[in-house]
Amino acid sequence: MPLNADITFLETKWKNLTADLNPEITKKWFSFILTQYSQKHRFYHNLEHVQALLKYSEQYKTKLENIYAVQYAIWFHDVIYDPKSKENEIKSNELWLNFVQEAEITDKNLVNLVQAMILGSTKHTLESIPEEILTKNDKDILYFFDFDLSVLSAEPEIYQKYAESIRKEYIHVPDILYKEGRTKVLETFLLRKIYSSAPFQSLEKQAKENMKQELMKLKNMQ
Repeated sequence: MPLNADITFLETKWKNLTADLNPEITKKWFSFILTQYSQKHRFYHNLEHVQALLKYSEQYKTKLENIYAVQYAIWFHDVIYDPKSKENEIKSNELWLNFVQEAEITDKNLVNLVQAMILGSTKHTLESIPEEILTKNDKDILYFFDFDLSVLSAEPEIYQKYAESIRKEYIHVPDILYKEGRTKVLETFLLRKIYSSAPFQSLEKQAKENMKQELMKLKNMQ
């Protein structure tokens, strides 16, 4: 498991979130989720990432209308993560629905909201959420997107470690193809507004400066 992940913190947050559900089922799923996020090919999309987002959800809980949905989305949005696949969010959503069924969660608004967050994290835009998933809670979705993209506005040293971790996750991709693909991703972000919630909007400039610096390094890649 990642050295900086606090398993006690994670277990406490999971137990608090699932307190009203069957403990045998939630214990089994917690073990499964820990195993998933501890896979060897994960250098960024791991338990540290989950922990960071959970802390953001606690920090901004007074801004959230449904913190339970946000935290379930945090746990499940990357539960399936294969850098070679383009269906990670779809498969992660399927596991969320499996959990919902097994744990007998009947709150349809919560279920749909979590689905919207998971599937919307493909591009981190409301437009990327399938139309059949109806929800009126755009506010919480946008906060979740901002939490998930918060690393983009980190201090330059932390951002550099993030960029290096992403490269490690795509180690199977040759340099020339990685350079091309990563450049496209960064240029797409630079053309759009990254953050939508008020607390994160002031970080937009730093995020884009970090990405510009990464682009320069990619251009100099041999």
